[in-house]
Amino acid sequence: MSRRATLPRALSSSTPEPIKTAMPAVTPSIASTSTWSLSSPSTWPKWLIALVIGVPLTVGGAYWYYSQQKKRPVGMKRSIPSGGSKAQHGRHLGAGDSAGSTPVFSPMKFQEPKTLVEKIAYLKNEGNKLFRDKRYMDAKKSYTEAIELAMQSNYKDLDLAQNLQNRAACNEQLKHFEEVVADCSAAIGIDKGYAKAYARRSRALERAGKLHEAVYDLVAASILTSFQNDDYRQRSEKLLNDLAKKISHDVMKERKAGNHRPKLSRTFVHQFNHGFTQDPLKAELEKIGQSQDETDLSRIQLALVSLDKGNYDRVIGLCTETLDTCPADQRTIPRLLRGTMHFLYGNTTEAKTDLIYVAQSDHATLKEKSNARIKLACLLLQDQVMPDEVLSRLNDAAELDPSNPDIFFHKAQCYMLFNQFEECLKDFRKCRELQGNNNSTCTFHIAHIEFRIRMSQNPSDMRPFATLEEQISTLGSSEAFVLLGQLYLEMKDFEKAEIFYKRALLPNDDSHNAVVFTQQAMLEMMWHENKDVAQTLLAKALLADPNYSPAVELIMDLELQAGNMEAAKEHYQRCLDLAKSEAELVSVVQAYQIGEAGHAVYANLGIEDQSPLRNP
Repeated sequence: MSRRATLPRALSSSTPEPIKTAMPAVTPSIASTSTWSLSSPSTWPKWLIALVIGVPLTVGGAYWYYSQQKKRPVGMKRSIPSGGSKAQHGRHLGAGDSAGSTPVFSPMKFQEPKTLVEKIAYLKNEGNKLFRDKRYMDAKKSYTEAIELAMQSNYKDLDLAQNLQNRAACNEQLKHFEEVVADCSAAIGIDKGYAKAYARRSRALERAGKLHEAVYDLVAASILTSFQNDDYRQRSEKLLNDLAKKISHDVMKERKAGNHRPKLSRTFVHQFNHGFTQDPLKAELEKIGQSQDETDLSRIQLALVSLDKGNYDRVIGLCTETLDTCPADQRTIPRLLRGTMHFLYGNTTEAKTDLIYVAQSDHATLKEKSNARIKLACLLLQDQVMPDEVLSRLNDAAELDPSNPDIFFHKAQCYMLFNQFEECLKDFRKCRELQGNNNSTCTFHIAHIEFRIRMSQNPSDMRPFATLEEQISTLGSSEAFVLLGQLYLEMKDFEKAEIFYKRALLPNDDSHNAVVFTQQAMLEMMWHENKDVAQTLLAKALLADPNYSPAVELIMDLELQAGNMEAAKEHYQRCLDLAKSEAELVSVVQAYQIGEAGHAVYANLGIEDQSPLRNP
């Protein structure tokens, strides 16, 4: 009878162990990339999209790019313990790991069993034959007899664990999922390194709706097989996505029920407004001027000033107060402003109601209608509507107002997201033309898209990169310097990335500098793996903008990798509070859950942490 090597004593137990729920459930009341993802057709990293797009994205750019550089899942920078090969720790590899697979079969020449060991082996092999014939109830009886013989004689070895797992396979086929969990738990209690038992128990727990526990078990199975099992990896991805969607949905549902709004980032609002040079809201704000006392302002003027000063919590209420008293021909600006704020908060239903009103109002100016139509098209991106519908809405807006550069700017961004670079370039050029050919933002976007097109035609030719660097250096735009730093970071030319990040910093622009400090922290981790320096830079980012979610997400990731679970959980909950939509939450929840599960599994298996970020 063949046996595999056992795990070290610290990983084994002489008595069955009940299932351990290593991941505490996230309470929906705490607060919180998805079927179709914005970047699905694109090969660009999301940090790049986050830089140039003028609408909310589904994930913090800095964290996403940093986490993508990891060759292993977040929090999993440890090795299989000594005491056996990786294949041995992944027990029974090749014997079938999918649901309903045949239990391990050890053929023997028939002879009357005499000893206890022979009787147990005989019953196990009979069970294997019956299982292969799909006689699951009969197979279960054979395994049960073998298990009872061993238990009566206190014969608890790896073969007992194997028979328990084989009986669990029968129970899985018979859809007796509670018994599957019980048998797998007993097998793991004997053999803590039994990967297949974790995987099978994970499936049963998933069927029972216990997604946290199911993720824990599948992470354990993946670790024990050194992440080499394709089925485990694919199931982990699906299970994590399902869990993240459930948590995200529950958090947002609880938030709406409590009428709770997320905290808005000034950086986020600034990046959103950056795409509107013909914004009627800006024009109304300019009419107010800077010298008037707030006591002399109307409700709608106060709302505009509050938006400009970052007092976002006041804006929607002030707009509603205005609408309660103003005549019909003066409703378009308060509706446009309120719809914009609902957009920024992620309240898509309320945003659509106000923006549609403006787009269809006989009292709205052409610029007001165009602005509302652009934002309605951007809402489709938030709702993950297919690209053709988004572009169709923007084309309708262009027919209505063909001289509005904002429409072509957003069309170009959409084409960029959808990987249609030639059309993207055409619309950026049209936008620059309408703005008088002197807009630095359009100019650096055009240079960047031309660079992407040339690099796609000949990836080994580095001359386009030198041309882009020359063009951006000539422009002297801090935003362009960030782009160039990120491109060098993508190429792992860390020294060049550092140079351009330093050039990107501005003396009196906290919103911009929050982005730069976060990117510098990411560079520090990829280059020197210096957590202390990275943390200092992220503290600067949050000092500049306390609600800048990519910085919070990156801190969470650093704490996960360092094994500081309390700090990681604190920043995870901050991410939940800052998220504006379910889609935005999913990636954050996935990162935290896989990191938390990995930490718990490694601790339970007694595998030593080798992460350079790990605290001594």
